[in-house]
Amino acid sequence: MSARASEIPFFIKARTPKELQTLMIKTNIKNHTTIQYFDIQYVEGSWYAWFYLALDTYKVIEDVAAKS
Repeated sequence: MSARASEIPFFIKARTPKELQTLMIKTNIKNHTTIQYFDIQYVEGSWYAWFYLALDTYKVIEDVAAKS
């Protein structure tokens, strides 16, 4: 999967596979889209799932500029 400049990698973290599935569903609902998760890992007692989320880069730049 290749990323574009407006796509930032994010991850969700859970204690169990079932909790991870639940978080995936909640993340899809929150973002009003179906997200393609990748690189699902079990590391030091936690499950991680990475995903790309397209952001409005202009909005992000405005937010950063406003805080400066």
